[in-house]
Amino acid sequence: MNHKINNIQVFLGEKIFISGTIHEKSQIPHLGHSFLGWVFIIRNEDIAYIEGEKLTFLNNILKALNLDVANVLLASEQFIMCNHLFVLQKYIPLKNILLFGILPQQVGINFDLEKYSLNHINGLKVVLADSISTIELNQDLKKKLWSNLQKMNE
Repeated sequence: MNHKINNIQVFLGEKIFISGTIHEKSQIPHLGHSFLGWVFIIRNEDIAYIEGEKLTFLNNILKALNLDVANVLLASEQFIMCNHLFVLQKYIPLKNILLFGILPQQVGINFDLEKYSLNHINGLKVVLADSISTIELNQDLKKKLWSNLQKMNE
């Protein structure tokens, strides 16, 4: 059965998955041997306008973690709602989940999470953060995020 991911945007030459349901790993073509288990889930409103300072901010996060877009799955909340995290995990090895401006329940995590705290759920490290547009304007939030990203990367 061949289902297409029907709405994809490009970020730094790589794909951001917006919507559609996957039924096999091959439907995520850029996830190869360089994928390191990182998933950045970005609220739909921010995906639509990743440019300028948001683009720089997201790229800086990747650089700070010694990652590039080939190492991560960038996905909208809508994509993850169609492809529950724990279902997605059977297709790709997930390790670190970063939620930007999204409630955990919106993506299938039925736990209350405190923002900017490292949470361990079913073998995954999960950090809940404000939206990219909120964090990029606030130095205190950037520091909180960075502190938790360092813990995730250990």
